[in-house]
Amino acid sequence: MGMPEIRIAFERKASSAIRRGSRGVVAVILKDETKEQFLTPYRRWGEVKAEDWDSENLKLFKMAFTGEPQWVFAVRLLKKVEEDDLAGTLEELKPLDIDYVVWPGYTEKDKEAFTGFLKAVHEKGKKAKAVLPSCEANDMHVVNFATERVTVLEEDGNTKEYTAAQYCCRIAGILAGLPLTQSCTYYVLDEVVDCALQEDADAAVDAGKLVVVFDGEKYKLGRGVTSLTTVTAEAPEDCKKIKIVEGMDVLRHDIYSTFEDAYVGKVVNSYDNKQMFVGAVNSYLASLADSVLDGGADNQVEVDAEGNREYLESHGVDTADMTDQELKEANTGSWLFLTGSCRFLDAMEDLELKVYM
Repeated sequence: MGMPEIRIAFERKASSAIRRGSRGVVAVILKDETKEQFLTPYRRWGEVKAEDWDSENLKLFKMAFTGEPQWVFAVRLLKKVEEDDLAGTLEELKPLDIDYVVWPGYTEKDKEAFTGFLKAVHEKGKKAKAVLPSCEANDMHVVNFATERVTVLEEDGNTKEYTAAQYCCRIAGILAGLPLTQSCTYYVLDEVVDCALQEDADAAVDAGKLVVVFDGEKYKLGRGVTSLTTVTAEAPEDCKKIKIVEGMDVLRHDIYSTFEDAYVGKVVNSYDNKQMFVGAVNSYLASLADSVLDGGADNQVEVDAEGNREYLESHGVDTADMTDQELKEANTGSWLFLTGSCRFLDAMEDLELKVYM
């Protein structure tokens, strides 16, 4: 029979969650042979030992901390027959609950490895996203950072120029450190003194690019968009915004992990237990009202009568004369079918002011 399957369709009108997942975890992949340890988790920069990492890698690694994420995982790039093994490295990261992964050595040939990794982890209920340079992935879980050159003022008073791939470490740290109630739009980059600005920032945003802009006084991030450009039922217009995708992923991850940890194999699949699970979901959704979710929306789930009907009919049961309540109370083997809706709150980003004289 294989592992118990959890099918959670997370479309615009279907979102569920139990508890808020841990936030702010960044995995920084580094090509570094100073030590052999594959993964080292750090809560703060002060825990990092300089002798454990190459000096240039330390600078990239430190950038991820400046956004104040909860954790930064330093990951050494694996090798396979003396060649870099990015696919193998990402394979080892699949079990981890990370929010963002970044690889400052990224080139176009690495795109397939990342998109494959993201597809695999999201099928398992994970919430990982990638920050990649100039990567037109058309994927809500890829942030396409498209400012090719960024010059920063470092702590020693000198300036240093970073490529887009390298500066993705800073972007990942910012995104992982922000609460779900905020977006990264117009996040001020105090350390930046120069960069390769887009000729048309609005067009870049429409093309799914996260870019650095200059307002005449300071450098800051443009509108917080994902690389998604093609809208579908599974990836609606809202999924073009990083903040919305963050909320969706956290809720999806939470319901998946909670169901797996607390329900799978531990409770019988009776109607009463289904309703207990539904009640827990709805209580959590209610707690997010007016912060992550729109308090004026119907943020609720329920046992899915139509989902139960399809299951029963696929098992030879005639459901023609069954009421919705009878369908909801029906025995569905090991399956729990839920349906519902919720509406996410975006951050305030646009203003129209009309002044009348």
